[in-house]
Amino acid sequence: MSIKSACKILPVGVVGLDDIWDNWWRGVRPKVSVRIGKPFSVPEEFPTDRNKREKMLSDIGNDIMCHIAALLPEDRHGDFAGKQKIKYYKD
Repeated sequence: MSIKSACKILPVGVVGLDDIWDNWWRGVRPKVSVRIGKPFSVPEEFPTDRNKREKMLSDIGNDIMCHIAALLPEDRHGDFAGKQKIKYYKD
């Protein structure tokens, strides 16, 4: 959607929702942390070649996830742990 509309993406990292419902029903108020990153843009051009387009969309998706991971603690990076882009986006 961001590619077609040329709008910016706002990365948001949320921590503390793991057991929110279990704790909520027991009367324990969860501690939730929300970090909002800087808006960023993605390329507005869409390749006409299917393979190039799929690669571009995959790269954009990975880039979005790295922006979000940069807002989270390292133990929450999942499959993106150790990616250089995360360190770059943190700085």
